[in-house]
Amino acid sequence: MSQIIRYGQENGEVRKDMPTEYLAKHLEMMYIMEFLVWLLEPEVWDAEKNLGAMVDLFMHGVEDRRE
Repeated sequence: MSQIIRYGQENGEVRKDMPTEYLAKHLEMMYIMEFLVWLLEPEVWDAEKNLGAMVDLFMHGVEDRRE
């Protein structure tokens, strides 16, 4: 995940004011939370919907909108 985030930072798609590793750890934590929800509620958990929403939430929190 760090390499993907670093690539985004280098291309101006991801903010640079936070370290790559910090952002990667937060994305990993979000993924772990989704995994736990899947374990606890497998009958209502929708992988495409939930993981898509997770990535969307993460990206809109890290986009470099200042440029």
